[in-house]
Amino acid sequence: MIYLSDLLSIYKIKPLNEFIKKFTGLNLEENDLMQSDIEKNWKFLGDNKSNGSSISILKNGEKGLVERITNAIDSVIEKQKNIYNMGNPKSNQAIIKKAFPKYYDNQQKVLTNEKSSSYACDADNQVVLAINNGSSSNKPTFDVIDKGTGISNEDFKNTILSINFGNKLSRDKSYLIGAFGQGGSTSLPFSEATIIISKFNNKFYFTIIKAVDLLDYKNTSYVYMTIDNKIPEVIYNNSNNLTEYLKEFADSDSGTLVRMIETDISKSFRDNEITKPGMLGDYINTELFNVGLPVKLIENREDYSLNAHTQSRNSFGSYIKLQTWKYVQKNYCGSIDVSYRNNSYKIEYFVILPNEKDDWGKDSACKKIFEQFNVYCEPIIYIVNGQTVTTNRFTKLRNAGLNFLNYRLLIIIRWLYKSVALVHASYLSFTIKSTWESMQNW
Repeated sequence: MIYLSDLLSIYKIKPLNEFIKKFTGLNLEENDLMQSDIEKNWKFLGDNKSNGSSISILKNGEKGLVERITNAIDSVIEKQKNIYNMGNPKSNQAIIKKAFPKYYDNQQKVLTNEKSSSYACDADNQVVLAINNGSSSNKPTFDVIDKGTGISNEDFKNTILSINFGNKLSRDKSYLIGAFGQGGSTSLPFSEATIIISKFNNKFYFTIIKAVDLLDYKNTSYVYMTIDNKIPEVIYNNSNNLTEYLKEFADSDSGTLVRMIETDISKSFRDNEITKPGMLGDYINTELFNVGLPVKLIENREDYSLNAHTQSRNSFGSYIKLQTWKYVQKNYCGSIDVSYRNNSYKIEYFVILPNEKDDWGKDSACKKIFEQFNVYCEPIIYIVNGQTVTTNRFTKLRNAGLNFLNYRLLIIIRWLYKSVALVHASYLSFTIKSTWESMQNW
């Protein structure tokens, strides 16, 4: 019998390997393993023996972390759509308005300058990202938790354990943000192992995903743990020893937890508290630029969690920050609505400057502020369903003779599939010209 509290107490690879060996006889660290040695308790992810090549496509672990968060947000949106029997709306805003009216109302008032601060309100703790100690400081363990639909043991295979299954690609799923990503499986190469626990119909199910090098195959494969050929159930005994956010997950009516054991993310995003400027919180704000739901950020690493000023915060996305932060010079901001092949596009531009006018001409001072809205420090961001999908470098502005706008101008283009490239070519120069003209009095 496996207890939830025992499973949730594992944050590092050594105790996880001990746990795996206890229940399967192998921890996959053994030498000279063959498929026949592991097939009793392990199955290939996506039913694909060569899945390593399709999973290992990202350059850094933080991007895979974002994929897990988008899946979590989508699960919450899907659950609320079902609760309110809303059919298939074109965007998630209608669902959020119905399910979380206080949060939606606050955000709308922020966007119309009626309020100056964002609050999670009734959407609080629907999606959580917690960062915990791993075995070493350069590889923390992450929890991504949602209060979404949950997954039954029968559905693990074709949802969270699938590869390129296309669950969100149909047009009637336009309200989900994850359809344009690479999938949560892309996070796997950056973690020593991944624990997945899901609550569905008041039962908890779990599996563990690990990489294995089998003598039968040339490349690394990813496999998930089963017991008696099934996704095993885990027993919820008590929550007395659980931290608050884990207790809330355990007591929720449904949801999923993905624990990424000892994850390799870029040094620039892990070397301070998660909510400090330029750290992982700002990266998530940039990536989830305007996705609709807040993400609670919790710092649990011992080096930072005991600091006097450390606190849990919500990530609302950089778009909301642009509406509320003092560094945005609203006199120099604007938008352009364009039409191309019967499609409407919105191009918005924002001028971001330090508080002191004496610093407006200093690139270093401007960059320090600019990267809090856009960690890539590139002036042009394309978003789909609120999620950043790509950026453009400063080259286009430099070629236009507008060097002074570096680290000061941020252009947001809502990307509707591939046609945005043509819109970009036709209208970007006009956007830059308009912004430059409005800033002549600097």
